[in-house]
Amino acid sequence: MRENRAGVLYTLVYGRPISMAIDPIEKKPLFHFLPGSASLSLATVGCNFSCSFCQNSDISQIPPDQGRVVGKTVDPEEVVEAAVQAECRSISYTYTEPTVFYEYARDCAGWLPHAVSRTSSSPTAT
Repeated sequence: MRENRAGVLYTLVYGRPISMAIDPIEKKPLFHFLPGSASLSLATVGCNFSCSFCQNSDISQIPPDQGRVVGKTVDPEEVVEAAVQAECRSISYTYTEPTVFYEYARDCAGWLPHAVSRTSSSPTAT
């Protein structure tokens, strides 16, 4: 979810999560990572894949003809504060493709972040 402005790509989803939820860490594809803990799961609109079997296609593939990016406005500091308030020990960037909202995830990543991704990215693309 980026826009080309005079040859520079700008993110359209920064600070606009479409989903924030508390999940048990065991729901993530991790093995023996903080067992028994909770993780704040966060996603914005957008994915660079369009898998027919995607269980989150309703948020990852919002039609571009809507003319707007949906999601509530939440600053990175508010994401970390929500995780602390909910006694989460980590933040998971999940449900959609985290590389789509890399800048936002990076700025939220104060402690123990992890991304659930099936990315195809490169240093040039990020």
